[in-house]
Formats: sequence, C-alpha cells, structure tokens
Amino acid sequence: GDGALQRLAPSYDQDTQTFSQIEPEKEYVISLCLEADSTLNGKNLNEAIDDLYQLIERKGLYAPVGLGINCNSPEVTRNALESLSPANRDRVIAIHPNASSENDPRRYAEMTRQQAIPTEEFTSQVATLSKDYDLKIVGGCCGTDAGTMASLHRKLIE
Repeated sequence: GDGALQRLAPSYDQDTQTFSQIEPEKEYVISLCLEADSTLNGKNLNEAIDDLYQLIERKGLYAPVGLGINCNSPEVTRNALESLSPANRDRVIAIHPNASSENDPRRYAEMTRQQAIPTEEFTSQVATLSKDYDLKIVGGCCGTDAGTMASLHRKLIE
C-alpha cells in the first residue's frame, strides 16, 4: 500500500521512485536468497552477479565490499558457491545458511523442527564452507540460535 516501501526502505523516494545514493564512506554487503536450484529468481547466479556489477559500473554506483548468500540450506549454499566463476566466487564473502534440510526457500513457512539439520551437522557444514571458500562473514539464519553460533565458533577455531 501507500508508504509501505518507504517504511521498509527509508532511502526510497516515492516521488522520484529512486533510492538515495549510498554514502561512499559506508561499506555494505548485498545478501542474496536463492532458489532451490541455486538461481536468483530463475536467473543463472553467475549471470545475475555479472549483471549486477556491470550495472554498478555503468551507473557509477558505489560497489559493495562483497556479496552474501542468506537463508538457504547449506546444500543450496554449497551448490551456489560451486557454480560460480572464480571472479564471482571471490565476490561472495558471507554466508548465513539456515539449519534446514529443505532446499526450497518458498517452503520454509511449512517447516517443522523435525526438518532442521542437527546442530553438530549444521555447524560442521558451515565451518567447512567457510574454510573452503575463504569466507569473511559466517553465521546462521532460520533454525539457528545462540547455541548454534557458539558451536559454529568452536568449529571455526578448531
């Protein structure tokens, strides 16, 4: 409705239908939630990332310090990282997978606790991804809690 986007994105100007410029002294990460097949709204992830960076360059926008993959299962996250070109793989600096065995994010609302990956398995998978892809920021999304993050921390420093 009227004003909904303004409340969700205060940098959005409804009159001009544009977002305000990002201040260059502020660093930011763009986080992506992918489909079960590791595409971005049905588009090949490599192509989507290439398009994003071409747009940033063409418009003279301030580039993010990197990209993140958020709210996907560890399996979808790994598949996405494996599918990327070396240049785009280097652009992904963060992951925040959820602790779901469900690969389709459109079905998360139907999840039950029984579908969650056990903490030890989840943290082992995320720590391995972090090491395999030299990620700078790791965490968790749905199905994780403070105990999960403590376990992940222990795995990361092993």
